Amino acid sequence: MAVGEQVSVKGGQVVPQGGGVRVNVGGLLTTEILEQAQGVTTYRGHRPEDGSAQVIKTIAAAKLGATARARLDYEVEVLNQEVAAAVHLGTDGPLVFVARPFLSGVTLENRLTHGSLPAADVVSLAITIIGALTHIHPRGVLHRGIKPSNVILGDGRADSAHLVDFGLTGFLRIMAGLDEQSLFAAEHLSPEQSGLIDTAIDARSDLYSVGVLMYEALAGRPPFSGQTVGEVLRHHLTTRPPALATFAPDVPPALDRIIERLLSKDPRDRYQTAGGALADLEVVAAALAAGVPDPELIVGARDVRAALTEPAFIGRTEELATIDQVVARAAMGDGGLILVEGESGQGKTWLLAELS
Repeated sequence: MAVGEQVSVKGGQVVPQGGGVRVNVGGLLTTEILEQAQGVTTYRGHRPEDGSAQVIKTIAAAKLGATARARLDYEVEVLNQEVAAAVHLGTDGPLVFVARPFLSGVTLENRLTHGSLPAADVVSLAITIIGALTHIHPRGVLHRGIKPSNVILGDGRADSAHLVDFGLTGFLRIMAGLDEQSLFAAEHLSPEQSGLIDTAIDARSDLYSVGVLMYEALAGRPPFSGQTVGEVLRHHLTTRPPALATFAPDVPPALDRIIERLLSKDPRDRYQTAGGALADLEVVAAALAAGVPDPELIVGARDVRAALTEPAFIGRTEELATIDQVVARAAMGDGGLILVEGESGQGKTWLLAELS
């Protein structure tokens, strides 16, 4: 089968159609294959009763298992309650399928082939995406696949963006393993989602992917690239992103700091909640709308942490006191420079956050 080929599906059998009546998946008529990857086939189709366009994803039910299917049932329920996704989950013969309304517009991936976006558009885009995450993260649901191809721009505008492709594809990405990841998908994975650090995959993983997307939208290229999946993943784990100002010199410093926090290697150094990131982005959006190019912003000040003290900060009292003395002298006119260094995960960011 090829992308764009007209097909019909019945009871798990895919049959090429040269014309004539098409059979269905769960009552939805399929018309063409949009994508095939990691065991998931994506079709475009429609509802016979009203002709409304649909995107239909199918997978062999045997690949999910009872636990994964129960989890998928829960996530679809949450999506329909929290983001008005109108997602339909069902079984047709040996297939499990997920269907959602087809959204007109262009993907952010396609839009970026024409160049990067202005800072105000990227902020608007991020507010929409992270706003959706604030509804699903508290209920334990993750997106797992935030990338430009999963953002639809209605009329090509950033202020009419929609985040799509929750659910089924994310399950398959986890089950497939790194050897089946595409290079494009690897460019948007957090270090923990790629399995390179032994940390639970939670809301902070989605936020890292948002940071990658924002960087790419501003710079016109992702922060990390390479010739192989392994090379890209190593960059996520060990390489600092190129300075955003190199590609987008007019980016507001406050926005640069937000993205830097989102892209922290250690999840403890990132925003801990989508709500915290959203609050900072709204400050930047309001400032840009008022013509203020560099708003005053303490990044993460309105974030919510699960613990009063992060483990990475334990035992840093002496360092904190040293820096505090330097700041006090600077306030009296005796300025200087202090270098804070250490391996990733040792608490540099938390040290400075505690200072502020």
